[in-house]
Amino acid sequence: MSYVLFVVASIAEYIGTFAVMFTLFRFPYNRDFLVKIALIAVLMSQVSYFTRLVPEIGSLTTFIQFPIFIAIFWLLFRVPMWHSLWINFAGLAVAFIVPIASVLAVSSTSGITLTQINESPTLQFAFQLLSAVLQIAIARTIYIRNWGFDWVPSDRRVYTPFTRSSAVITALVAFGLVLALVLTAIFRHNFEDYIVLVGCVFLVTLPTFIFFAIRKDEEHAAESSD
Repeated sequence: MSYVLFVVASIAEYIGTFAVMFTLFRFPYNRDFLVKIALIAVLMSQVSYFTRLVPEIGSLTTFIQFPIFIAIFWLLFRVPMWHSLWINFAGLAVAFIVPIASVLAVSSTSGITLTQINESPTLQFAFQLLSAVLQIAIARTIYIRNWGFDWVPSDRRVYTPFTRSSAVITALVAFGLVLALVLTAIFRHNFEDYIVLVGCVFLVTLPTFIFFAIRKDEEHAAESSD
């Protein structure tokens, strides 16, 4: 894929994913955050592009970037490590589900095959931009509806007890990540099976994650009222 097209589309997608994560977990937006997001999006677009040039790891680039994003949230946004893991899992799930759903929807109605999309830089660029727009729309909906969770502390030095809900969320995240990684490794040369199977993993685990995140939000509210 063209370097310029890929970088532009990737930056847009990263910004869309950040918008969903920050809105879902009610991060306060300010100029400093926006500058950091822009810089991270530019840098990670480079990581994404150049890792995809290596055939052996190209399909695994998302999972290679995952621990980098955990560290970024911990270091730059001062989010405790466990919370950073959970937040980034939610962002990763949305970043998979939205483009995969849009690809399947368009391909089923237009006659464009998944193979054609995978082999066309222009189509990939268009779907990446579509994904970014949809993620920003999701973030806007979350904001307008006042959805989201309040249990993410604003400082990683704040003590956050590891509750039962925390253990369940962590186990769910670990299961989803490992299964998605295994499926990616197995089907990395079969684009159609890869996007359907990995998409199904996140489609199943994300609602369960949200259910327990709501439980944790209720625990947090009860602790705050005591």
